[in-house]
Amino acid sequence: MPRSGLADFALAMQGLGSAPVTLFGSHEQKQALLPGVAAGTTVAAFALSEPDVGSDVAAMSCTATRLPGGGWRLDGSKTWISNAGIADSYVIFARSGEAPGAKGISAFIVDARTPGLDASERIDVIAPHPLGTLRLADCRVADDRLLGEAGAGLQDRDGHAGQLSHHGRCGGIGLCAARARRGLAAIDAAQDVRPHAGRLPAHARSSAR
Repeated sequence: MPRSGLADFALAMQGLGSAPVTLFGSHEQKQALLPGVAAGTTVAAFALSEPDVGSDVAAMSCTATRLPGGGWRLDGSKTWISNAGIADSYVIFARSGEAPGAKGISAFIVDARTPGLDASERIDVIAPHPLGTLRLADCRVADDRLLGEAGAGLQDRDGHAGQLSHHGRCGGIGLCAARARRGLAAIDAAQDVRPHAGRLPAHARSSAR
């Protein structure tokens, strides 16, 4: 059966975009988002990186301002975002100001159709990978869009991003192992068809596994 090069990518990115809701979302947030992701009818995305912020994500400048009448206003930009422009919802991290550094960052579930969110800017790459930039300008979300507690996004390894990093590594290891097995199977199949090409020594095939 033909396999798409995007199959593993889609699995990984759906997981990254929905894992924050799985781990930290309320019952209502889970019911609203996860069934569609599991069925493949909606696409999720994860927005953490910024144009001027590399590995030190605690230095992010995207802001979340609590509004007097309730809700939050998001302003700033995110870039190198997988599924940007095709996602139905984004988990966006922003500085909410409860404390300096990593202790003042919150995460929000933002619907792609929310006014003030622009996901139209694409980043061209060689791989078939939907990548882009998000721009938020007076993007307003209700209080029930806050994921978990305010200020808990990055505060330590048990914060949202810290736990997601651990889960993501485990998932990545599994995908790499599956791809390695698939590659070895393809090599064996090709050599069975073309015996003159020579086979890998038995010890090499077993050690590679």
